[in-house]
Amino acid sequence: MSGGDRNRRRRTDRRGHSAGIKSQTPYWDLDTSGISNPAQGAGNQASDPGITGLTTAQFQSGLPAGFDPGIWKQNAKLNNGYPYLIDNTPPR
Repeated sequence: MSGGDRNRRRRTDRRGHSAGIKSQTPYWDLDTSGISNPAQGAGNQASDPGITGLTTAQFQSGLPAGFDPGIWKQNAKLNNGYPYLIDNTPPR
C-alpha cells in the first residue's frame, strides 16, 4: 500500500475500523454497506472520486489494486475471505 500527499486517508476495514495505514486507493464494500450505487459515495459524502466501491465477490477474489502484498494478505478461510493485515492475522 502506498501513501502519498495527494490523498491521505486512513485505511479502514469493511467494518470501518482504522488500520492506521494511509492509502491512495480506499475501497468500500457495496454489498455489506447497503450502498449499492457507487455514485452515492461511501458514507456521508456523495460521489467521492477518491473512493472505489467493490462487491463482496470482488473483495474476496484477490487483493484490490493498491493493496501491497507485503502488508496485506488474503485467505478464503480467514476473515470471510476479505483482505487482512499480515501483522494482524484474524483468528481461524
